[in-house]
Amino acid sequence: MARLAAVMMAALLAASPAAAATLSLTGKPRAGQVLREHSERPAIQSEARSTTAALVVQSVRLDENGSADFLLALQNSGSETIRLNAGDLVVQAGDKLVRVYSVEELKAAARDMKLLAQSHISAMAQPGVLGGAAARAAYVALPDGRYLEDPNPPKGSKAQVLAEANRRLAAAEAASTRAETAGFRRVVLAPGAGGWTGLTLAALPKAATTLQISVTLGADIHRFELAIDR
Repeated sequence: MARLAAVMMAALLAASPAAAATLSLTGKPRAGQVLREHSERPAIQSEARSTTAALVVQSVRLDENGSADFLLALQNSGSETIRLNAGDLVVQAGDKLVRVYSVEELKAAARDMKLLAQSHISAMAQPGVLGGAAARAAYVALPDGRYLEDPNPPKGSKAQVLAEANRRLAAAEAASTRAETAGFRRVVLAPGAGGWTGLTLAALPKAATTLQISVTLGADIHRFELAIDR
């Protein structure tokens, strides 16, 4: 999770007004699919024999390579209970598989972000610290023997370091709350029931121009495709 925490921190920094890069995703509906809007967000709806799936673009992230978060809404119109497990999802950008993070993984990464931010705040509380020293104290020892290290520690005066550390602490707490809805969780659909899960993707390969998401629901397979525009 230390690596994921670093990626999330990079995304936080890239979200600042100074970031000039852009990334957009455009749905490319297949036969039998339609483009819709869900809460003013673009969505692709797919109908199959006994299930319906709608992929909603929640947000686009400008991290190392760019990525996105989705909401996957599901409906079971069949007569048997259907389960969606992590193995029923295949996400591919170009010819590369893309990881989907679980709720637990996102929560652990947010916890690591919080620990790093708190380490900067603690460092600034030490007598005689004027600033900049936080960069040398930007690591945390964990109970399991691992160490967390901040790849981009805040710099500047004591006030500047504290301000940035507190901003990151607030972002980490928000990320922890958001993990409940952003991460993948197992879905069980009784006959006639609906459900949903978040899909937070790892960074997309820079050369990729298409994103494909395959969802297997019982005997049905829903395939979504989006164009990546940088």
